[in-house]
Amino acid sequence: MHLIYFDEVKDNAGTQNHFWVGGVAVDVNDIGAIENVVADISVRFFETPCLSSETEFHAADIIHRKKNYKSWSDPAQRIALIGELLRTLDHDAIKKIYVKIDREYFNSRFATKKIDEMAFMLFCEKSNELMRQLNDIGMLIGDRESSSIASRYAESLSNWRAHRTDYQLGREITNLIDTVHFTESHLSRMLQLADIHIWCRQFRAINRRNVDISAINESMLKEIDNCGNALFAKKYKEYPLGC
Repeated sequence: MHLIYFDEVKDNAGTQNHFWVGGVAVDVNDIGAIENVVADISVRFFETPCLSSETEFHAADIIHRKKNYKSWSDPAQRIALIGELLRTLDHDAIKKIYVKIDREYFNSRFATKKIDEMAFMLFCEKSNELMRQLNDIGMLIGDRESSSIASRYAESLSNWRAHRTDYQLGREITNLIDTVHFTESHLSRMLQLADIHIWCRQFRAINRRNVDISAINESMLKEIDNCGNALFAKKYKEYPLGC
């Protein structure tokens, strides 16, 4: 069995025009070794391997000096931490999946659908494709942002497993089991890696097109580009293609 940890980056008219869902799929037999690598990073930066809100790795908080990173005044230290976590994903045992939807394109074609639900549906399809390719089954684990989102996603997956996904040529979901499980991100190193994955992916997409990039963002972009195959995706969906 694979566990598939996923996270979101929401579209925002002030910063970026895409809604992203990204995940990391890992065989249950490999999770312990990967968690140990991230725990070692925690020891170096926080002097403890223990999970807590004070030792959570969250990319946006790190780069913008929020929450437990307020005192981290050196941008090089913050960038190095994100880079070290991202390089953890450059491993054959970690399969990356992502979905990217252009907000304006989506809104021009779907008056009644919600963009987050469409993104999650496409993510489920791509996760199911990967599990079929691996001849395995997967279980989805997400960040518990709110009880309403958790309930909505869990019910959606149940419906898709029973009746196919929600469009004319809907696909069967045969290799994802049970429901969607949610936990607090500060209690899961794998969820934190999912956050690092999708944040770095959207950051790179935005700043590669930005001609007026700040020095910090330029350094962060170079760090991401120097992380090997950490962002190589086994499965992905961009809507529309190449958006």
